[in-house]
Amino acid sequence: MHVWFNIKVKSTKILLVITVLLISWAVLWKFNIPYIGSDQRVVNLSEPFKWNQLFEMIANVLLFLPLGILLSVFQSEKFSEGKNFAIWKQVISIIILSVFLETFQYVLACGRSDITDLILNTTGGVLGIIITKITLHLGGYPGRVALKTIALVIVIIAFILAGFSLEHLGYQF
Repeated sequence: MHVWFNIKVKSTKILLVITVLLISWAVLWKFNIPYIGSDQRVVNLSEPFKWNQLFEMIANVLLFLPLGILLSVFQSEKFSEGKNFAIWKQVISIIILSVFLETFQYVLACGRSDITDLILNTTGGVLGIIITKITLHLGGYPGRVALKTIALVIVIIAFILAGFSLEHLGYQF
């Protein structure tokens, strides 16, 4: 049982790391080749939802959804012995990652740092946590497997989209 438990936790950790790297690539460089931008930097902290298009807003929510799912599944596996990892700590982790990425967008001048992104990224992560909590409550272990599968499918779709993005730039695989 102990070996199986370690395999479950390690597989979730690997998915978590891949998801964070993918989110970072998507937020900072929109699945393009990494670069440092020009001297122009844009920050919008006062007018949420002003510059964002609907597609971009939905993408921000969907991009952070697997992070919320995997973070919550990981914590449920790691602390399954009666200990509980508070939901607020998971939410704070998502907010910290989002703030970190928005700050790096500004520093690297490779995107627009926007309060809307912070709100929507957090919303996506929180929705992932809520979906996980409900699914684990109703489904137990099969629910955990289903959640990992859903998160993995979202990550695979994001990689496919990344491939199309790179192909559009003229790179061939």
